[in-house]
Amino acid sequence: DVLYYDLPDKESRSKLIANILGTFPSQDFLFDRAAEITDGLSQAEIDRACRDAIKNMILDNKDLVSFELFESVIKERRSAYDVKKK
Repeated sequence: DVLYYDLPDKESRSKLIANILGTFPSQDFLFDRAAEITDGLSQAEIDRACRDAIKNMILDNKDLVSFELFESVIKERRSAYDVKKK
C-alpha cells in the first residue's frame, strides 16, 4: 500500500508551528506570515524547521525564537532541498 498525504493548508501550518514552538516564539512572532512562507512544505519539513529554530535559539543563547530566525531556517531548508514556494 502507498499512502499519500496532502500538504497542510495555511491554518494547519500555523497551528503546527504554534504547537511545536510552544512557549519559545517571541511575543511579536508573525504566525500568519510563518504559515505563508512554509507553503509547499510537508508537515515533517515544518516540524524539523521549528525544532531547528529552537536549537539555533539555544545555541545562540537567546531566550525566544524570533520570526527572523524562523524565516532564516525556512530559507536554509528550501535551498538545501530545493523546495520552492507555490
